Amino acid sequence: FHLVAIAFLVFDVGLLFLYPWAAANKHPQGIVGWGGPARALVFGEVMVFTALLTLGLVYAWRKGVFRWR
Repeated sequence: FHLVAIAFLVFDVGLLFLYPWAAANKHPQGIVGWGGPARALVFGEVMVFTALLTLGLVYAWRKGVFRWR
């Protein structure tokens, strides 16, 4: 059960990092004062972060963390 709790905490913290970025990008110009290359850089960093979370999910799934015995 503790492995499921750790996986939950990892993805919960991930959402805590993604929510402010999504709220800031609700504005049509993104984060106010940031345009062009800076916005693309932040988007790339968020995509790398999301990819790492996805890899963590795949790893946990393959290890059998989500199987109840």
